[in-house]
Amino acid sequence: QYLSGSTYRHTCGGTLLAPNWIMTAGHCISPRTYRVVLGEYDLTTEESFEQIRSVEKIVVHPNWNDNCLSCGNDVAMIKLSSPVTLNDKVQPACMPQSGDIVPHDDPCYITGWGRIYSGGPIASKLQQALLPVVGNSFCTRSDWWGNSVKQT
Repeated sequence: QYLSGSTYRHTCGGTLLAPNWIMTAGHCISPRTYRVVLGEYDLTTEESFEQIRSVEKIVVHPNWNDNCLSCGNDVAMIKLSSPVTLNDKVQPACMPQSGDIVPHDDPCYITGWGRIYSGGPIASKLQQALLPVVGNSFCTRSDWWGNSVKQT
């Protein structure tokens, strides 16, 4: 969330990688004051399981360029001022081991408060979907994303 006047507003989602580190998109970061809310479900209701943390520092990929979205490197890391408490609502993401490639068609959950359908309203409750991983050899095909896909 970013501070607007005296109110914090939702801006982008992120992924908990460790008790005090969040990964988000570089395009979500600007010179503003941020805080992180974990365990959030309904953006319109304060529930009892949210954990709010201030931000110690933000590191945006040094090669991220707001004026060139297709250039890649759209990633940022947020270090929390204090670690979160892990529980049934707040857990780090299940990530592959370093160097491992998730196989094409493996099932993977996505979550977010984005648009419910193209051009539709923004969701107020966290949405999730189970989708297959699209392997790099498919993703880089000219009839998919072509050279917009970068090695990571």
